[in-house]
Amino acid sequence: MAHKCKGCVWSRQVSENKVYCRRVNCVKENRFRSVIGMLGQVQHGHQLSEAESAAIPTTDEIKQRLKSAWVWQKQLEADLQMLQDLRDLAEQITPVYSLAPGGGCNNDKLGGTVAKMADVEMSIQSDIKMLTEALAATRALIKMLDDEKLQLILFKRYLNYQRWEVIAADLGYSWQYIHKMHSKALQELKEEIECEY
Repeated sequence: MAHKCKGCVWSRQVSENKVYCRRVNCVKENRFRSVIGMLGQVQHGHQLSEAESAAIPTTDEIKQRLKSAWVWQKQLEADLQMLQDLRDLAEQITPVYSLAPGGGCNNDKLGGTVAKMADVEMSIQSDIKMLTEALAATRALIKMLDDEKLQLILFKRYLNYQRWEVIAADLGYSWQYIHKMHSKALQELKEEIECEY
């Protein structure tokens, strides 16, 4: 089964189980290469087995990829809240000075809390990095679409985290129509990615 993209032949059937992929110059080549690279699915100029052909993402997998920025955003918010809770706890712990050997156990609580705060701060830095990468990948994936209306719907949903009803009201459509356009956008993204293979 040969996939076609805007008149360019991207692949041809070699046998029943294998597809030979070859690159053809296309206006979208650089955009495709960067987005597919971000998805971790770059495979050019070799034969794809059935298992590799099955690695072409489904619309549900594309949807999950688009949602990844939201997931990292929520993880970052949770870590920031945990850090604030630990700071509040650290402020409540007061050292107890004693002449008795062994000292008080409050110093151990303070040290443990400070250690946990350091771990959470490292986790926050990791979350920020992952969120930044997810936002860039999501933005690049959305830019693969030619239709600006579809881009806007995906941008509002997956980068601005807006609800369907809000998107529908902003654009002046029913939420059912927005869902239909969302499905169309996911299908077009799937077709664009398939063209790469």
